[in-house]
Formats: sequence, structure tokens, C-alpha cells
Amino acid sequence: MIDPKLAEYISAHIKAGESKENIRKTLIETGWTAEMVDEALAHPEAHSETVPEPPHATVLKGATELWNEAFEIYKKHYQILISIIAVTLVPSAVLSVFSDKNITASVVNTFGAAVSGLSSLILMILTIVVSSWGQVSLMYAVKDREKGITVSQAFGYGWQKILSYWWVMILGGVIALGGFILFIIPGFYIAVWFSLASFVIVAEEEKGMNALLKSREYVKGRVASVFWRCLFLGLTSLLVAIPAGILFVGLPEPWRSVFSGSVTSLLFTPFGVIYLYLLYRELAVLKGEFVFASEQKTKRIFVAIGVLGILAPFSIILFVGAAVLSHPSLFSSF
Repeated sequence: MIDPKLAEYISAHIKAGESKENIRKTLIETGWTAEMVDEALAHPEAHSETVPEPPHATVLKGATELWNEAFEIYKKHYQILISIIAVTLVPSAVLSVFSDKNITASVVNTFGAAVSGLSSLILMILTIVVSSWGQVSLMYAVKDREKGITVSQAFGYGWQKILSYWWVMILGGVIALGGFILFIIPGFYIAVWFSLASFVIVAEEEKGMNALLKSREYVKGRVASVFWRCLFLGLTSLLVAIPAGILFVGLPEPWRSVFSGSVTSLLFTPFGVIYLYLLYRELAVLKGEFVFASEQKTKRIFVAIGVLGILAPFSIILFVGAAVLSHPSLFSSF
């Protein structure tokens, strides 16, 4: 349903000779969503000269509402989104095939173990780089979907932010690990708090700890709601993953995994990025304008938790090693 205030404003300004492009830009800048504006532009009616205030949300949209909105955006922009994810699937597909034990054995016999190991390492690094690059590029494609962004432009923007993305992912990961080591609930909270940090990087140009803490500000007080919406997204991915697995069930490995995984990624990964971006935007709108000032004390606390997350694996290894050396008979059965 078209908002009457929106339709009135559009009708009046079209009659005044203003272009639809300028009207659209003004409305989006004042807080109206692109989808609402585009719908109203097709059916302007009545008269008004004042830019209408966008509806102010007070409740986070439900999981199904976000899902439906994401699906509408996906249908409209699927071509660029699928094109981006298709590029990122090439090295991962090659790595999956190359990792098959029969193919690996054949490569070792033909070229030697050193060449096989080096090739696997190169493919693994390439897969990580390209997958991360594609993920950030997808975020830009979703954020700038109404600006006519191209595939090459999305990859260009994504490359500029890939180091920031890696740093935030690593930093958030070790802090969450440290939280899980302390207690499972703090680790869970930290993981949910930081879950939208990558969108803060792309949409707000924040970096490092600031991106993590700003994500925390948006999610704080809504941890259960955000977790449920993310869980709902994960559950709905089965709507694609299960049929894809059944479709290729007759193929031998590794081809079955390669084809079913590629189809699932092609169809669902762009949708997932749209859904999470909408969730991020909803939380940002609900939070409203605020002055973000990350306190040094808060940063130091999270850094300390992160250090614990880094040291924990080494501590476990040392503990197990010391136990083996001290009581070898206890581990003889293994």
C-alpha cells in the first residue's frame, strides 16, 4: 500500500516540473526506503509541498517480514548479485576437486608431493582471498543497488575494504573465542554483538574495534531478537541446500559436493547478504542518531578478552603436552 503523504508529495513536485530522479533522491535521503519511493513514483496522486516525514519504526521487523523484503530486492537485483558470487566460487570449486584423495594421489604420483602441497596451499590462499573479496563486494552491491552499481565497481569497492574486513573478522573472532572460554554466555553475547560489524565497515566507513563496538551498540538490548533472525535465516537456507543435495545425489564425490554447494551458494548467499543488511539497517534506524564515542576502558576490556582467546589454544596444547609427559601410561591406550 502506498503512503498517501508520499504520493501527494511526488504528485505535487512532478507538476512543478521536478524530475523523478531528483524527487527520488530527496525522499531516500530523508529516510524513505527505495522500494517505497519506487512504488509511489509509479502512482503519484493528490498534492503536497512539504517533504513528508518517513514512518518512524519503534519495533524491529520480524524475521518473515525481513525475509519477504529481502526476497523482493533479490528478485529485482539477482543478476549482479549472482554474477559476483559466481566469480568467487571458481577457486573454491577447484580446491574441492583438487582435495579429493584420488585426484591428490594422482597429482602426487605425477608431479611429486612438494608440487601437490604447494598447489594446495596456493589454491587455499586464493580461495580465502577471493571468497572474502566477493563477500565484501556483495555488501556494496546490496548497499548501492539503487545507484546502478556494476559488478566491476562492486569488486573495486570490495578490494579497498578487504584488509579492514579481514582485521575485523579476526579481531571479532578471537574476542568471541575468549568470551566462550570465560563462560559460554558472554561468548554468545559477544558473537551476536559483533555479527553486523562487516556492514558497519561498508556502510559507515568504520574500522577495527570501532566497527565491532558500533555493531554492539546497534544490537545491544536486542541480542535474543537478532539471534533469532539470524537463526531463521540459517534454517531457511535448508530450502535451497536440501533440494540441491538431492538433485546431485547420483554424482560421485567430489562432484556431488561441488555442484550442490555451488548451487546453494549461488542462490542463497546473495539473499543472505541482503537479509542481514536489512537487519543492520533496521537496527541502525531504531537506534537513531547518536554520537558514537568508543571508550578506551571498553576497548581495553575486549582486547584483554581477545588476548585470552589467542592464548587459549596454546595453553591447551601445553597442558595436554605436560599431561602426556607426566603420565604417559594414561594415554597409552590412544
